[in-house]
Amino acid sequence: TLFRSRSLGGVGTTLIINGDFIDFLSVPPWEFSRVAAQEKVRDIISSAPNKQLWEAFDAFLGSDRSNRVEVLLGNHDVELVFEEVQEVLRRTMTTISGGRDRVHFYDRVSYPRLKVGDVHVHIEHGFQYDTFNWYDFDKLLLTTEHGGPGKDFTLPVGSQLVYTVLNELTPEHPFVPLLKPETAVFWMMVAERKST
Repeated sequence: TLFRSRSLGGVGTTLIINGDFIDFLSVPPWEFSRVAAQEKVRDIISSAPNKQLWEAFDAFLGSDRSNRVEVLLGNHDVELVFEEVQEVLRRTMTTISGGRDRVHFYDRVSYPRLKVGDVHVHIEHGFQYDTFNWYDFDKLLLTTEHGGPGKDFTLPVGSQLVYTVLNELTPEHPFVPLLKPETAVFWMMVAERKST
């Protein structure tokens, strides 16, 4: 069923997506670059199972002209740093509602200035505290700003592991991405890969 939002108490609703909005790591090509990101986002938006998701965002934004969507970066959707990717998603999420100006992508890892009532609330994805998934945020911006291709940016170890091991194992072992913590599973995945 599509999301049929009405504003809460006559005030517009802000939907904050706290990183990992889209799992770019699970979509080929297995690389990080501006060109690869544009190819991936085209595949993601055209995938039939995702159609209801885009329609739900459109319905949410169309149900109240003050509703907003705010998206933070995570470690699975670093590609959202690219303006071209953001623009494709904005268009896809607002086909009917025309609310493109109410979909924002933040090139940061925490949500700025959030206040609920009189309380300041801090929201962040948290991958920066995980040694396997931490990445140099300043280097990400340096390698991608002003049209930079992003190829000089080094993805975190966890992301590289997804590209080189997890994506190969998942088709035959769909439970593997559900195993936690990743550090405990790492050696099992390496052993499985060597045995095949």
